[in-house]
Amino acid sequence: MARRALAVVALSSPLPKRCYQGRIAFQSHKRLATVAKPPNDLFRPIFEIWRNFVSVLFRARIHLLSGAVARGVSVFVMYPVDTIKTRLQLETRRGVESYWSVLRKMLSKPRNLYWGVASTLIGQVPYGMLTFGSYEIYKNWLANWFRSSSRLRIVLAAIMGDLTGSLWLCPSEVVKSRLQAGQYANTWDAVGKIFLSQGLKGFYQGYIGQIARDIPFRAIQLLSYEELRWRYRQWKKVSSVEDLSNVENLLVGLVAGSFTAAVTTPLDVLKTRLMTQPMSTGGRWAAWNCARQLFQQEGLPAFWKGLGPRVFYIGPSGAIFFVVYEGMKKILCTRRF
Repeated sequence: MARRALAVVALSSPLPKRCYQGRIAFQSHKRLATVAKPPNDLFRPIFEIWRNFVSVLFRARIHLLSGAVARGVSVFVMYPVDTIKTRLQLETRRGVESYWSVLRKMLSKPRNLYWGVASTLIGQVPYGMLTFGSYEIYKNWLANWFRSSSRLRIVLAAIMGDLTGSLWLCPSEVVKSRLQAGQYANTWDAVGKIFLSQGLKGFYQGYIGQIARDIPFRAIQLLSYEELRWRYRQWKKVSSVEDLSNVENLLVGLVAGSFTAAVTTPLDVLKTRLMTQPMSTGGRWAAWNCARQLFQQEGLPAFWKGLGPRVFYIGPSGAIFFVVYEGMKKILCTRRF
């Protein structure tokens, strides 16, 4: 009976089967699933929802923790490049000289390269946990409806995962963008002044622009990452993608991240402009008006501002993320976390 129950847990979980080969993992999951019954039928629906929610989180605990750690490491290491990219996208002057002037100004004070890193990590670490943890949950849940189309399942799971994390991420992105633009002295100065002048909605300025950038980005990134890993596994003739080395995961993450960063640069430019413009210039058509104004005043090349730093940032950042992510999963599985 114990073996049969163990097999059911392993098959229904998004984790590798070897994570559930020990009696400890099985018994821990069993204890969570067999909590006491509610006192009466009134609270039974709420109780069932809560129990199922806890059970899902327990099965996805390794993905949740791995996503949080990997996101924090990758963002911190590559943050200076992201700061330079943001300043370049806010530069209204044309020509190569404007790029060099921005670089000289930023590099003259290296401390400025990490402006806003605290608020960014506060936003990005939970975002990584929510996005990539829920991505694995959604991907396995959607397998019941899209058994014959794994690519569609990956895209839908990526969209749903990013929407889950975006509500937490947007406030930190607003603070980060304005700090990187030099509008405030520090994180707490930015938070206080934004709240006093614009209220809570000020932290969600540019939210539509953010999800318009992040949803295509996450869908393309995860689809290309999963597809590249699968094709590389076929070419190498290994039994599982988990048999790939850290170097192989690094290269796959680098290619997937660089490609995705390049094709979504115009959306990132719009997001940056929307989050740093005055609140009064917003409105229902803020994104469209911003794009039209950008094209009229600065031309089509303005949509590709910061392309080099963005690719140089997201390519290695994606490589670091997936190496840490896959490595953390292996470590936690080995330790039967």
